Amino acid sequence: MITSGIDANRANHVFINCPFTDDFRPLFQCAIFTVLLCGFLPRSALEAGDGSEVRMDKITRLIKESQYSIHNLSAVQLDAFNALPRFNMHFELGMVICLSDIAGQDLSAHNGAPRRISRIIRTWLAQE
Repeated sequence: MITSGIDANRANHVFINCPFTDDFRPLFQCAIFTVLLCGFLPRSALEAGDGSEVRMDKITRLIKESQYSIHNLSAVQLDAFNALPRFNMHFELGMVICLSDIAGQDLSAHNGAPRRISRIIRTWLAQE
């Protein structure tokens, strides 16, 4: 899901909400590259890993500082400890919907293909 807001102070910031797992890393890197190539600033919870900020506070701040957001909801794996699914990305999408004015929402399937992710993001940012 791709969302957009309206605050001019954050006009070129794009919050990327996706799994940070090793198997998703090439897709995440492709998303970052494409956002940068289109002249936007990618933001994610990984940008400051020093632990000085509570993770929820950091995510809230990044969402508020970003006019656009990209959410990958495709990875719902079971937690190794208690065999329950993790819905982190879904929760963060809910935060965006509650914290910002989402003028538009577009759903696009990438099917795990970096080229497809790049095309989806590039086309969407060009329209914005």
